[in-house]
Amino acid sequence: MFEDLIEYQVTETNSFEQEENIVKHCDLYILIHGLHGKQQDFHFIAQKLKELYNDDSNKDSEHAIIIDCACNEGKTADGIESLGVNVLKEVLKIIYERKVSSLLSNGKKLKLSIIGHSLGGLIGRYFIKLLYDLPNNEKSHDLLPEYSKHFVDDIFPHLVPCSFTTISTPHLGSRRPGGGNYFGSAYRIAAHTFLSILGKTGKELILNDGNSIEESLLYRMSLPDSDYVKVLKMFPYRTLIASCHLDSTVPFPSASIRSFNPYLNNGYGEASMKIGGIGGDFLDSPEYVSLLSEFFTAKGEGETGLNERIETLRKASWKGTEIEPFDGISNDKHKSLCRDNYFEVEFEVKMLKNLQDIKWRRIDLDFTVSSFLQAREIHVVVVRKKMPIIGSSEMDRCGERCVNLVTLLSKFDSDHLLN
Repeated sequence: MFEDLIEYQVTETNSFEQEENIVKHCDLYILIHGLHGKQQDFHFIAQKLKELYNDDSNKDSEHAIIIDCACNEGKTADGIESLGVNVLKEVLKIIYERKVSSLLSNGKKLKLSIIGHSLGGLIGRYFIKLLYDLPNNEKSHDLLPEYSKHFVDDIFPHLVPCSFTTISTPHLGSRRPGGGNYFGSAYRIAAHTFLSILGKTGKELILNDGNSIEESLLYRMSLPDSDYVKVLKMFPYRTLIASCHLDSTVPFPSASIRSFNPYLNNGYGEASMKIGGIGGDFLDSPEYVSLLSEFFTAKGEGETGLNERIETLRKASWKGTEIEPFDGISNDKHKSLCRDNYFEVEFEVKMLKNLQDIKWRRIDLDFTVSSFLQAREIHVVVVRKKMPIIGSSEMDRCGERCVNLVTLLSKFDSDHLLN
């Protein structure tokens, strides 16, 4: 079974043993799907990463191990802790069975990158805490004793945190504020009721898994002194990818850890995707601008009008982020709950500030769709997961661009980490 769970790049026909003296460093990617998701959700991202490594002029000196997690299929209602433990078990088992340690002689490094879609981003945050706790927690060795000991002794000394990327992940939870009227209140009740019946995970997403919000898992995972945050900060490249609008599953504020949405809704038109907003840390780097410029416009016109587009992106509002703080609009003064300006997400203010203090890079995706049915695809098209609806071929092209963006950025970050 596990033989099919890992996709990895080699140079033509070389085996691990043949490559031992060639490889200078190794990249480990962990891909984690979301609620009701499957391993197949990351098929295109895994395949594109393989292509990038196979096409790289440095492929003789680098090796990529891509673990497309399958362990949580059919179990995503079990709670984030349980799902994180499942990922840990799967990763330890695959690394052991694939003899990854054979690639890490003579001080070679294993650069770790996490890519999580939707709930997968939260699972990833829990997983890395478990992973980095292994050397200090003997109880965790009881999970898979042989694999845990192998990882601590032979893998951990070579492990280097690289990038942590979330795509449409509900970092602020999935609470809905209501809209101040009957329909808004009814929607809030319906949404929270639906999530509550999704088992432990659903309760965690609405911060209702403890006696108070402060006792909820997501709140505790945001605390500055927690191991969750300390480990996350070890990853130098932390990136939030969010859809500016149309993602009704994980609205923009929660995915972008932001209390204010500055973007206007696009009218219906030809299906397309472009970067609607991007952090200055990207725009200030000629290398990143060159890498991502094809995504600055809807059709990827390249250099045409590129400078003007960059200037437009530079002027984008960052209200509601750590750059321009905004607590949000008070929604429940007694519980420190606020909402964003579009009535999409209700969040706890301290949790918002804690997560923003971690410091993130942001890429906001601006979609145009031709119909309501296409709008329903936004949450899954970001990983090019297909839905059988009218016009899905148009949305698939948007999905392909999303996949290209995520994989190009991930490999670029990995290539430049040790430089």
